[in-house]
Amino acid sequence: MNSVRVRSLNRDAVLATLRELFAQLGQERPEVLEVRLYGSLARGTRNPHADADVLVVLDSSDVPFRDRLPRYKPLGSPVPMDLLACTRAELERELAVGNRFVRRMLDGSVVLYPCAAADTGGAANSPAATAQAPVLCENNREPPPR
Repeated sequence: MNSVRVRSLNRDAVLATLRELFAQLGQERPEVLEVRLYGSLARGTRNPHADADVLVVLDSSDVPFRDRLPRYKPLGSPVPMDLLACTRAELERELAVGNRFVRRMLDGSVVLYPCAAADTGGAANSPAATAQAPVLCENNREPPPR
């Protein structure tokens, strides 16, 4: 007889842990402007095997794109994690050429760690603020036009 194993995912607990991990990363690495969660976990799609699809937005980097993962992927994630680390300029370039994947990724994302310019003393971590926080913020700079 085959047995069925049921796995449950507490999305709120996972998000809280991810926010803590990336807040620590942001304190350790000042080039981190913001961190966003995208994909099924961000959308709240029911999936007990969901992973965390994460975008780390950097002010700048002297490390090639393909070599950034170990520097910005924190240990201790409660779920498997796929991480992209892009500079603000790289992300803006992709948006400017109409990269639909990047646009969808940003449109459906949840802020896990806001940049200092978007931090309003705790209010930035409220559900309403995380969905509306500016992307690629620099001194409250607006996101690129759609």
